Amino acid sequence: MGLFHKKKNTVEKENVKKDVVKKTADKIIKKPVAKKIAVKKATKTQSVTTINQNIDLSRVIIRPRITEKGAIVAEEANAYTFDVDVRATKPQIKAAIHQIYKVNPAKVCVVQIPNKKVRVRGQRKKSGIRSRGKKAFVYLKKGDSIEFV
Repeated sequence: MGLFHKKKNTVEKENVKKDVVKKTADKIIKKPVAKKIAVKKATKTQSVTTINQNIDLSRVIIRPRITEKGAIVAEEANAYTFDVDVRATKPQIKAAIHQIYKVNPAKVCVVQIPNKKVRVRGQRKKSGIRSRGKKAFVYLKKGDSIEFV
């Protein structure tokens, strides 16, 4: 009989604890929810350049990636390829292109470049690893172009 009595007490204690948690959770959640919604609405209306004010956009784009494939894609699809920082995001790349080349990109696609094993030419048994990277395809609207000098 003592076992049944203990179970009832623990169940009653759990119910009391749940009620207390619910009451305190309701008080805590009600106020911040309205603030979070207001903040989200404000960030959606901001432009890309205002979001990235604290980031140094000159370090996002490392160099233009000039290859045969890149030249073909640039002619056909009006897309340009760039080597970018590994930590760069699409909005940061878009803002950096706008800041450097004064052109608004229509779309940005990002591709990861994996590590690759390489061998040192002319020396036996010497090998190394070429570091990883990130490549961005920047699509522009018709009539817009970027010229590399």
